[in-house]
Amino acid sequence: MSWRGFYFITSITLKLIFVFDDYNAYKQLLFNLQILTVFQFMQ
Repeated sequence: MSWRGFYFITSITLKLIFVFDDYNAYKQLLFNLQILTVFQFMQ
């Protein structure tokens, strides 16, 4: 996963947080970060 893909997923999640003001969106962001970290180690 490149930084471009990381920025893409992060920006979408941040938009969800601002639009819905939902704590679940924040947890989803942390979940995405964990997935990206795993993918980086797998490559």
